[in-house]
Parts: sequence; structure tokens; C-alpha cells
Amino acid sequence: MSRVCARESIHNRTPPMATKSPAGEASSDSDGLYGEHCSDDSPERSHPKSENDKVLRKESNTASENKAKLQKESKTYSAPIGPSLSVVGIVMLIVVVTVLTAVYPSWTTVEPLDRKNCSYEDLEKQYTGLDYNVWDNLQIGIENILNKASPKSANYLFIYDNGDARSVVKNMATHAAKCFNNSQPLAEMGEDDFNSKEVITDYGKIIERFKAIIESSNVVLIVNLNEVPGETAEALHTICDTENPIREDLVVFLTLRMPTIENGNVQEKVEEELKKMWGSKLTHYKLDALITRVADSVINLQQKLQK
Repeated sequence: MSRVCARESIHNRTPPMATKSPAGEASSDSDGLYGEHCSDDSPERSHPKSENDKVLRKESNTASENKAKLQKESKTYSAPIGPSLSVVGIVMLIVVVTVLTAVYPSWTTVEPLDRKNCSYEDLEKQYTGLDYNVWDNLQIGIENILNKASPKSANYLFIYDNGDARSVVKNMATHAAKCFNNSQPLAEMGEDDFNSKEVITDYGKIIERFKAIIESSNVVLIVNLNEVPGETAEALHTICDTENPIREDLVVFLTLRMPTIENGNVQEKVEEELKKMWGSKLTHYKLDALITRVADSVINLQQKLQK
């Protein structure tokens, strides 16, 4: 199509404003010297590449957005390795402890090879009428003292209603002394030690005698508490002190004959019997403290011994 340019009338022209170009030459705001105004009636030229450029730019922008999104996700995402590492750590710890325990058995309180034993198996076969708990209680208590598992001493009060309790309990006490030292004798005290005129007025002499006999033995047998009067029974408060024993590794066996306990709590019945025996001679405060120590561990032999 042709381009038509209309020439403006010379009389209507306005002188152009002169400006200097960067090169210093004068130039005019007009399109030409004569101020031609042209109109182009040709159709607008198509640019086929511009559409393709738009598509390419759009795809490029999309790719850039996807790349940025992936980078963001890669930064925020972390593999859940925490629990796995925790499990591995626990397993490794168990393995280490198992190995160290096997290699260093001395970590235990008492090594099996050095542990002292006080089994009552032979006497258990001899006295079949006694409950197995009798032997278990004795063995566990004495072995705790032998192996320094407890700093306390031990008292065992055997109650009976008939039969030869003295010989049975004496065999038990003798065996306990042998557990400490095979050549150790059993120390014994009886009613004569608690009933002389000398000790009736001063029960401290009983304690002095007790200290003398336990120098050579860890085990003492005191039989027939029924014959111990209230005036001298207070000596048992010191003899049977398990918290602060007169000597280390001490075991005291005592016997008490009392009516057969058919029903009721054995511990309560024993305490009632001791109160009847000594209550008239001792104040309530002293009596309760004494009974607590003497009846620290009661073993019932009633209806289990031969007449």
C-alpha cells in the first residue's frame, strides 16, 4: 500500500524550536523542513516471531518457577533419620553393657565365687515337719550378714508349745556358727545368767558377760525366755539391738514357750505374751522398746515338733 503524506500550508507553519543535537548541530522538533504529516493506510505488519517469543517466555517462566519450588522443597525437607539413629544408639548401648558385664563380673556386689553360703539342707532333711520357710528365712538372713549385705545383726525368736525345741534350735544355731567359722563354738546363755542375786540388782552385769562370750563367737543361743524375770529382761534391750549391735556379724537365737496359737496374728500374740511376762516390772516405754527388739523376727515351731 502507498504511504500518503499531506503537505501543510506554508502560511500555517509555526517556526520550529531549534535544539542542539549531541553533535552540536541544530535540529528541529518538526518531522521535516516543510512539516510533512504522513498517514500510513497500509495494514499493520505482522510479526510471526512475537507469538513464539511469548510462548517461549511463558515456558521459560514456568520452568524457572518449578526450579525455584524444587529448590525450596529440597531446603525444607530433611530425611527422618532421628528415630533411626536413636534405635541404633540404644542397640549399641545394650551391646556395650552386655559385653562389659560379661568381661567385668566384679561390678556385682559379691562375686559368685566369693559368696559365702549357709545352707540348711541337711537339717531340713532331718526335721521334715518344719515348713520350708523356716529354713529359707534362716539362710537368707545369715547369708546377708556373712556377705556384708547388711550392717545389722539378726534376732530369731522361736516360739513353741511342746516338744524338744531347745535341741532343735540349738542345732540351728550351731550350724549358723559353723557358717562363720567351721571351728567356731556356739555361745549360750540360760536362766541362771538372768536370775542370780547379783544381776537382779544390776542387769548391766549380764551385758558384760554377753560381751565376753561373743568375743569368740558370732552366734548366741538364749533359751527359755519364760524364766527371764522382768528385773533382768531389760538387758535384752541391748543384746537384741539390731541397729547398733554390740559386735559386727552377730546372730541371736531365742526360744519362748507359749500357748498354742489357733487363730489370730502370731506377731500380736507373741507381743501380748511378753507383756504379760515383763509388764509388771517395766514401764510402758521401756517395755514396748524391749519387745520390738526381742520379737524382731518370729519363727513359729508350734505343732511342728515331736512330743
